[in-house]
Amino acid sequence: MEEIQKELITDNLVPLTRDLDPSQIYTELIAGRVLTFEDKEKISKIDTRKAQSMELISVLLRKGPNAFGVFMDALQCTQFKSLLEVNEVENLCKNPLHLTLLCLLHIETDVRTRTQTELYSEIHDFILRKVIKRMKLTEEDIEHRLLRPLYQLAFEAFENGEDVLHESDFERAGLLSEEVCEVGYLARDILIRGIKQERRYSFTHRTFLEFLAAKHLVLIAAEERLKWLRKYYFRANSNRVEEVQRLRFSLLFRVAENIVAFLFGFLQKHPDVLLQMASTVIDATLDRKFFLPFYNSLSLPDGSLCPPSHVFCRLLCELNTMPLVLVTAIAKRLSLCIEVSVGFNCSDRCIKGMAIMYNIRPLEPISIHLNIHTQQYTQTNVLLLRELANSRNFDPVCIHATDNQHLKSCILALRIGKADSIKNVEIIKSSICKDIAPPALPFGDDLRGILLMKYDKWSTRRFLEIVSKKPLIELGVVDCDLDDRCKRCLSNLLLNRDLQSVILVSKSQHMGRFLGRLTGLDKLQKLHISLKEMDQAERQNLEKIMKNNTLQELGLFHCEYFADLCNILSNHFSRMTALRYFYVVISIDFQPIDRILCNLHLLRLQEFKIQYDRLIPEMCKMLKSLIQLMNFQLTYIHDGTLTEEGFMPLQQFVDQRVGFSCIDHKTFVKKMRLEVK
Repeated sequence: MEEIQKELITDNLVPLTRDLDPSQIYTELIAGRVLTFEDKEKISKIDTRKAQSMELISVLLRKGPNAFGVFMDALQCTQFKSLLEVNEVENLCKNPLHLTLLCLLHIETDVRTRTQTELYSEIHDFILRKVIKRMKLTEEDIEHRLLRPLYQLAFEAFENGEDVLHESDFERAGLLSEEVCEVGYLARDILIRGIKQERRYSFTHRTFLEFLAAKHLVLIAAEERLKWLRKYYFRANSNRVEEVQRLRFSLLFRVAENIVAFLFGFLQKHPDVLLQMASTVIDATLDRKFFLPFYNSLSLPDGSLCPPSHVFCRLLCELNTMPLVLVTAIAKRLSLCIEVSVGFNCSDRCIKGMAIMYNIRPLEPISIHLNIHTQQYTQTNVLLLRELANSRNFDPVCIHATDNQHLKSCILALRIGKADSIKNVEIIKSSICKDIAPPALPFGDDLRGILLMKYDKWSTRRFLEIVSKKPLIELGVVDCDLDDRCKRCLSNLLLNRDLQSVILVSKSQHMGRFLGRLTGLDKLQKLHISLKEMDQAERQNLEKIMKNNTLQELGLFHCEYFADLCNILSNHFSRMTALRYFYVVISIDFQPIDRILCNLHLLRLQEFKIQYDRLIPEMCKMLKSLIQLMNFQLTYIHDGTLTEEGFMPLQQFVDQRVGFSCIDHKTFVKKMRLEVK
C-alpha cells in the first residue's frame, strides 16, 4: 500500500474503528486476495469489535498495492448492504431501477424510504438541490419557471400515449428546451427521418414521466382530478359482454396505476380527497354486484392472472398512515368480498396490501376463502403471507400445490392448524405437480378441516394418514383416486362423531359405501356426495341421514338419478326442515328429475343450484311450485349448449310472473339468477 493511502486510512482511524464491523467485509477482502483465511481467523478471535477493527486496519496497512482499492470497494458494499437489511425497503429493492435510485441516495445520505412515492420524492429533492447549485436559481424560481410546466407536459404526454417531448411542446409551453433539460429529467435525442433531423426529448425512465404527471394532478382542482381518475376506474353499467370486456382491458393493463399510486402517496395527508379517490378505485374493482359473478372470467383458472381487485391492494402500500375515514370505507366494502386469490403473477405488494386491508380496525369478523397459487416463495413474501394470516379473517385457505416444497412453505407461512391461525385447508394438486405427497407435513395440532382435490391414490392415502390424529370437523375428497387402502383410511376418519362437513365427490367412483358411516354423525350439517347405483343397505342409510334432519346443505354431484334416488329425496323433503342449500350437478340424461323439482316447495331453501341444459319444462314446473316461498334464490347454470329457442320457455315463464326477475339472460352468461321475494 502506498504511503498516501496509508495516511488516508490513519487520518480516519477514529471513525473507522468506531463504525466498522470487520465481519461484514471479510468476504470481499478474501475474494480480492487482500486477506487470507488465517488473517480472518486471527482477527475473529479478538474479543471486542473495536479491537478487531484496529487489528484489521493494522493488517491491511502491511498488504500490497491493491489493498487500498479492495478495502474501499468493500466499505462501499457494506454501506449498501446495511441499506438492504432494512425491512421497509427490501421490497423496493426487487425493482432494479429502485435499487439503483436507493444506492444513489444512500451515497448522499442515510435514506430509509418505505414507499415508491417516498423514493421518487427523495430523488426529486436530490435533483432539485443539484439544479439550484448548478443554475444559481432559487427553489421557488425553478419550481414555477421550469418544473410546473414540465409536470404539465409530462401529463399531456401520458394522456397522448407518448414517452417523449418535441420542440413544439416546449414552444407551446413557452419554454426553452435546453433550459428544461438542465433540470435532469430529460435526455436529448436526434431522430433522423430521410434528410431531416428532428430533436426529441425522452424521459430517463417512464416512471419519472408518471411521477411528474402525478405532480401535475396534485396541483389541479379535485373535481378535475377525480374526473380523470374515473376514465380508468369506472363501474360497468350492465353485465353486457362488451361492457365486461371494456372494463376487463381497462383494468387488466392498469394503464394509470403508477400515477394513481403516486397520487395516493402525495395526498395521504388529505383524508377527504384520498377517500374520494379510494372509493372510486374500490367501487370499480371490489364491488360484489359486478366483480364476483365475473371473477373467473377476470382470473385465469390456474390463478396466473392478477385479479383487478389487487390494484387497490398495491395502492395501499403507498400509505404510511391510514386515515380513519378510509379505514371505515375499506371495512364496509370488504364485507362484500368472500374470496381472495394470490396468483403466480402477484407481487409482494399485492400480499402486503391485502395484509394492510384485513388487519385494519374496525373490521367486522368475516370468513374469506383465500386461494394461494404462487410458486415464487421468498423470505419476504412468506413473512407477508404470515402477516396476512394474522388477520384471522381467512378460513379456509386453498393451496394449489405445485410441489412438496411449495406446499410445506405455504403451510408454515400461514401456520395452518395452529390454535391462533387458519384451521381449515383445501389442497388442490396443480397440473404441473409431479410429486407424491410427503410422509409428513407441518400442520398444527388444531387442524379442523382438510379437503383434497385431484390427487393420486398414494398421495391421498398419505394425506389421510397425516390428519388421522387431528380433531377434524370437516373432511373432503374431490376427484381423487381411491384404492382399497384409501377407502379404509377414509372410513376410519368417518368414525369421528365430531364431523360437521363431509365432501365425497367423484365423476367416476361410487361413494355410497360410506353412507353407513355417515348415519352415525349426529352433527353432520353439510354433505356433498356422488352416488351411482345403490344397493338396498345404501338406500336405507341415505334415508336415515335425511330423517336425522341435521343437514343444512346437500350437494348431489355426478349422481345417477334413477327413480329410487328421486323417490328417496322427494319423499323426505317434508322432514328436512333444516335444509337451506341444495345443489345438483347432472352429468347424464335422465327422466325422473322432475319428481325432485316439483317437490322443492316442501323445503325451506335459501338457495338452489342446478347444472343442466335440457330441463326447461321441468324448470317451469319447479318455479311455479316455489311461488309461495317468501325468500328464495335460484341459480341455473347451463354448459353453454342451450340455444335461444330452448331458453325461451323459461324466459316467458319468468316474464309472466310478478316477483320473478331475470338478469341479462340475453347475453347468455354462464350464470342466471332468479329471485322470488
